[in-house]
Amino acid sequence: GRVFDSEGEPIPGANVFIHGTELGAATDQDGWFKIKDVSPGVYTVVVSFIGYRRKVITDVVVTGKRPAVLEVHLEEEALNLGGATIIDDYFVRETDNPAGSFVLSYEEIRRTTGATEDISRITHLFPGVTAPSDDRNDLVVRGGSPLENGFYVDGIRIPNPNHFSSPGSGGGPIGFLQTYFVKELDVLTGGFPAKFGDALSSVIDVKWRNGISGARIYTLDLSMAGAGVIFDGTIGDAGYMFSGRRSYLLLLEKIGVFDLEGVPEYWDIQGKLTLPFSNGRIDLVGIDSDSWINITGFGSGEGTFDIWNRSYQYAGGVSCRWGIGNGVISIYLYRTRNNYQVDTEVRDTLVYFNRSYEVRNTMHAEWENSFDKVKLTVGFEPSILSFRHRVYVRNEVDIDSDTTTWSGSLFLQSNIKKGRWALNTGIRFDYLDITEKYSISPRCSFSWEMNPVTYLNLSAGLYTQHPQPVWLTSNIGGEKLEDIKCIQFVGGIEHLIKEDVKLKIEAYTKHYRNYPVDTVDSTRILANEGASYEGFINFHPLSSQGKGSAHGIDLVIQKKFTHGNHFILSYSYIKTGFIPLDGKTYPSVYEVPHTLDFEAGLTPIKNFEIGIRFGFACGRKYFPIDSLASATQGYTVRDYSRKETYPPYHRLDIRIERREFKKHYSVVWYFEIDNIY
Repeated sequence: GRVFDSEGEPIPGANVFIHGTELGAATDQDGWFKIKDVSPGVYTVVVSFIGYRRKVITDVVVTGKRPAVLEVHLEEEALNLGGATIIDDYFVRETDNPAGSFVLSYEEIRRTTGATEDISRITHLFPGVTAPSDDRNDLVVRGGSPLENGFYVDGIRIPNPNHFSSPGSGGGPIGFLQTYFVKELDVLTGGFPAKFGDALSSVIDVKWRNGISGARIYTLDLSMAGAGVIFDGTIGDAGYMFSGRRSYLLLLEKIGVFDLEGVPEYWDIQGKLTLPFSNGRIDLVGIDSDSWINITGFGSGEGTFDIWNRSYQYAGGVSCRWGIGNGVISIYLYRTRNNYQVDTEVRDTLVYFNRSYEVRNTMHAEWENSFDKVKLTVGFEPSILSFRHRVYVRNEVDIDSDTTTWSGSLFLQSNIKKGRWALNTGIRFDYLDITEKYSISPRCSFSWEMNPVTYLNLSAGLYTQHPQPVWLTSNIGGEKLEDIKCIQFVGGIEHLIKEDVKLKIEAYTKHYRNYPVDTVDSTRILANEGASYEGFINFHPLSSQGKGSAHGIDLVIQKKFTHGNHFILSYSYIKTGFIPLDGKTYPSVYEVPHTLDFEAGLTPIKNFEIGIRFGFACGRKYFPIDSLASATQGYTVRDYSRKETYPPYHRLDIRIERREFKKHYSVVWYFEIDNIY
């Protein structure tokens, strides 16, 4: 691997050793190191250099054919001539985003109990992140709609990383991203920097690694996500990764495991090719997914109906990074497309029909440079957007909209580190041509090292998001909608209870304005949309008159994998209130006042792990449907004079896992039961 400082400069002479062994090495003049003759197994690696915090990397897996490749960044530490306290740094700190940030490695993702190797479901472990239901993996972050999140893979923004997605929804039943490719998962639940735009609540930043250097690895994968193959390695200097996966539920039905009216089917392929050159590299990334289901004879009697549903997505692009002096220039060119098709028939009569697609062609360019403890980043991002929404609802709606428009953004952000404090500032400009509206979003965060084990983190900012494409093109008044705005304040303490155990407490407040509301149903605000298989199917006129707020406290205790065990314990409290056109304040449909999650793993013997996950959430409030008023008005009307509560939610998952290391291959066997009760 290679060792860098916080500004990306290589560190020569750093010490790298494997904990509990006598194996180690020192980095050369370019920061590279190599430790040979390492037996297959799972290790902890320690990296140190005078003047820097000692870094500890857990869960480093070495197999007979697959070497472990590390990229290590050390943080500077002020020297105390009167004596020094050596603190091992087990946790990655996001210096650009100290508040509301969590980082996981691939191995931490892979072994998480109850997540089915789905990146979205893994994030539900963190405080402030919940899901509306077990059958979907939507992200509700600190009271925000599932539509308020930005999802990135190696710099490419993915509209919805799930099979069976739909227009106007933020999630789905199962994710299609290959976790095997992940180098690092960054979950930013508040205070994210200016380079990320068009999101109000969170950014999920997935960083893929490069192909394994000096090896060619072939992997067979069988899990709840499907059956697939993975190719990983290098050809010359070029690194490659490729994955293909297919669901097998149809096969299980054919052999009689279960009998359903319709079986969901899906496949996905994805890959990355890395071409290095003297001062940088070129990356080609591609993701393609398809999912469909044909349900026949669902229901009974007069209400029997048939449904055909298909969702197809792809994302592909090329990026180039090269160093110039103390700076780095990065350019991304990519295209994403979402296709959605559905037919619903009742007694052979078409009652609902949808043919929709959304296409984005984007260029993202940024320049990053460091000037003596100051890191400056400036960039721009133009996009050409094409939307087609063809929707038919019998006796109610017949829409055929086809729109092409463009958007553009500029951003500037700085990171200043001096002694024990760090200050991040940024500003962003966004414009959407179809609405002819622009937004300016200033942001700021501050981090202070109170002592070697305690940090104070603060952030404040204005965040904006364009209206959803289906709102713009399928509703009267859609083109007049404003950008949704959210002012956020976050403050918290980060404390190392032990070197490998971290406590993080944060309080936050969010204030929304310009949220679209229904001008026919005065109780409806679109902050409650985004978590359904049907997508957005209400086509009343809209206006940007909605307001809202969310306030809460998040707490998490995380222990890294040391001494044969690891765990994450998180708790969240939240209170929301949204104001639609009638002027009254209602809780969000996603508000869950109290949530608790616990996930842990224990290794009683070498290469054998027992995992457990427990989740609890108090019941959500809801307003029952007024049947008479709904029949009269022709759309769903809620009875807001009757507030009711769902029962508390709780579930338990267990996992048993065993590793086997052989000379030419390795195997991970696991048995997992989700939702035992």
